[in-house]
Amino acid sequence: MAVLAGLNMQVCLKELNTDWQMRIGIATAPSVIGLFGSKRKSYSCIGDTANLSSRLENICDPGGVFIDEETYSDVMLYILAAQVNNFAGQRSSDEAVEKKIKRLEAELANNPDDINNLNALGNAYFEMQAASAAIDCYQKVLKLDPDNTKAKVGFADANLKREEFEKIAIKGKKDRMSVYRVIGLIDNSLNRSKIPEVFYDKYSEISPKINIPDEVILPIESIDGRIGHGKMVASIAYAMADVMELSLEEKENLLIAAYLHDIGNAIIPSELLDNNRKLTPTEYEVFKKHPP
Repeated sequence: MAVLAGLNMQVCLKELNTDWQMRIGIATAPSVIGLFGSKRKSYSCIGDTANLSSRLENICDPGGVFIDEETYSDVMLYILAAQVNNFAGQRSSDEAVEKKIKRLEAELANNPDDINNLNALGNAYFEMQAASAAIDCYQKVLKLDPDNTKAKVGFADANLKREEFEKIAIKGKKDRMSVYRVIGLIDNSLNRSKIPEVFYDKYSEISPKINIPDEVILPIESIDGRIGHGKMVASIAYAMADVMELSLEEKENLLIAAYLHDIGNAIIPSELLDNNRKLTPTEYEVFKKHPP
């Protein structure tokens, strides 16, 4: 919910079209939160976690959201994020290397077993200080050619530099940390294990017909980690209505109803939504308040 709030805060600030810019840092760990003070009380959050989020905010790009590794591990199934390297993207030579990477990736798409291109791509990633991506390229080469000297050397160098390149020195922290830049929400419709390509090709344009702001459903879906569930159910319901040859009005009504089918969760306590045990009779009565 914090990451979603951060993303929406940046979107709203951008829409205001002001000269202001904002940086957001989010960290996850136990914290001390509440009213502090004896005479003049103020609501605050203190401790290592608050300090870490402040440090992340300090190093964040204006307009961005930076999160720590603990937060990323909690949201990685729903949030698209990129690991922040120490210097990548800040040097004048990076633009040329990025173009080279795109060219090599395009060439490899046509010939994924080209050892020379894989080595070259690994070298380019290493130059951009993306050590993990470089290691992946070298491993592919060594799988094809276990005695490839260039890949062996590149693999060793990337492993040695991985922490230096991909972990950030944070003030107040002894060890370097992995930091991630939040990009946006993962589109579940692109998951081919859930949505076949033939279905996507036919019904991918259905979701934009839902003229309800995402902010209505996203907070509810975030409680129990079902980001994108409403749109997924809505698209499938629309497709079923299409196969049944219902009218356009009926299909569009069903689309909205399916999208909002979990809105009643807003009145269900979060501790009841996010558990796997059997409900007590009292808890079951609470769930019965969920609108059908």
